[in-house]
Amino acid sequence: MEAPKFLKIPAPPYGRRFAISDVHGCLQTLKALVWQHIKLQPEDQLFFLGDYIDRGPASAGVIDFIIDLQAKGYPVYALRGNHEQTLLSDYEMHDKKRFEVVMTKFKKTPDLLNEMGEINLRYLEFIRGLPYYIDTGDFYLVHAGFDFGEEEPFEEWEAMLWIRQFPPRLSDLQILAMLDQPKRIIHGHTPNSIEDIISKAKNKALILPIDNGCVFGGASRGKFSDNDLGRLCALNLDTFEVLMQERLEDMG
Repeated sequence: MEAPKFLKIPAPPYGRRFAISDVHGCLQTLKALVWQHIKLQPEDQLFFLGDYIDRGPASAGVIDFIIDLQAKGYPVYALRGNHEQTLLSDYEMHDKKRFEVVMTKFKKTPDLLNEMGEINLRYLEFIRGLPYYIDTGDFYLVHAGFDFGEEEPFEEWEAMLWIRQFPPRLSDLQILAMLDQPKRIIHGHTPNSIEDIISKAKNKALILPIDNGCVFGGASRGKFSDNDLGRLCALNLDTFEVLMQERLEDMG
């Protein structure tokens, strides 16, 4: 059966709601954020906005963590990111030998493979089942964003994984206003400075980025200075509080 393209998830009756994006294999950082800062409870909802794999040291561990939370009954929902989509494309494009090289040499994710050098079916099935966005009633949650320049922005699946043109133009705001109800968009994919993330959350901006480039912290990078990046963030969707954990992994 084909995986759903999107999910509608209403708010829980009692619990809180949090969104996290772009973990990129930083399992220890993720665990610290979830258990020490969020202090996740069974009645809470936790949304992951994609990019669980690549770059960091524990891609398989991050997926295992999400699957295990779901198995324990936590209301945890995971979206597809461009890195998950790229894995699927590589898997479909390459033969077994070439795919193993891509995963071990280029992606540095041998932990996603089994002892025969094939992708572990547990991870393949997880990734294949990931939807592109979630509608909570008051938010759209998506990995990268939506292309409101297109006639059907909620069917432009590639844009949801790759687009970087935020914030939207005024015409885009008008399009949002024409929907059944205006909703804020929470997204990852494009790293933003921690100051920008906190400021936009505090001001309850229409477009709220939550990717602080966890795997990129510790040194200046492009327009960012040393302290701009390097944290994994969780946005409380009800209070707009930003919780954060500095990267704990040694990237080598």
